[in-house]
Amino acid sequence: MTINIDEGRQFVVRKILFVGGDRRDTEVLRHNFPIRPGDIYSSKKMEDAINAVNARGLFGAIDKDRDVEILTDNEGGDIAVVIKLRPLGQ
Repeated sequence: MTINIDEGRQFVVRKILFVGGDRRDTEVLRHNFPIRPGDIYSSKKMEDAINAVNARGLFGAIDKDRDVEILTDNEGGDIAVVIKLRPLGQ
């Protein structure tokens, strides 16, 4: 018996954008974010990264389904990630 599993195409993270925070805070996030441009995209790693940002408590909780937008370039094989930030309490 042979089992073949096709995981589908892998995408490379082209860029990660943080919108809604001030420049200093977004630079700190970018520096400490565990996913970097050039990495292979993984939804599990993205979920873990969002949880890590939420644990820092610098912003309102980021909802991975509502506040994270994944822009896919099928031809280029890469993605851009846009993460929307809100002030605490919102």
